[in-house]
Amino acid sequence: MRFKGQAGFTLVEVALVILMVVALGTAMLVTGDLGGNRAASLSHKFAADLRYAQQLANASRIRHGVEVTNATAYRVFRDDGGAGTTVTNPMTGSPYIVTLGGDFSGVSLTTTLGGAPPKAQFDSIGRPFDGTNVAVTAGLNTVNLIAGGAVVKTVSVAPETGMVRVN
Repeated sequence: MRFKGQAGFTLVEVALVILMVVALGTAMLVTGDLGGNRAASLSHKFAADLRYAQQLANASRIRHGVEVTNATAYRVFRDDGGAGTTVTNPMTGSPYIVTLGGDFSGVSLTTTLGGAPPKAQFDSIGRPFDGTNVAVTAGLNTVNLIAGGAVVKTVSVAPETGMVRVN
């Protein structure tokens, strides 16, 4: 209710505007594409798993690495001269295999790592080797994380040093 000569908004008008802003914000959150966020989150997990394999190689003096088994899965392994043995995930006690469902649904992997299946592995001092057991001395050694048909993040292993980065 307004009295003559008073300017401004009523409490009801202010409350309606606040409700509309909240409703629009909620609608945007619910309908927004989370694929980019999932890919970004996975890129940091993938980089951490590469670093973990590098640390295992350093501690055990046996090559360890990460193998991209297909576009939606990878594993951390110990090189045994053959296909490699999947290591045990210290958090779960089960084989260290990551499948891109659930939290990472809608994300896929492509790679420039060598080998079939592609691998990034490390020797006892952290130097990178590809899936064909050739030391990585040059070139792009990357794993692209794709969501919504576009590359969202790239995880790279630097030649010679084995430094792992997320771009």
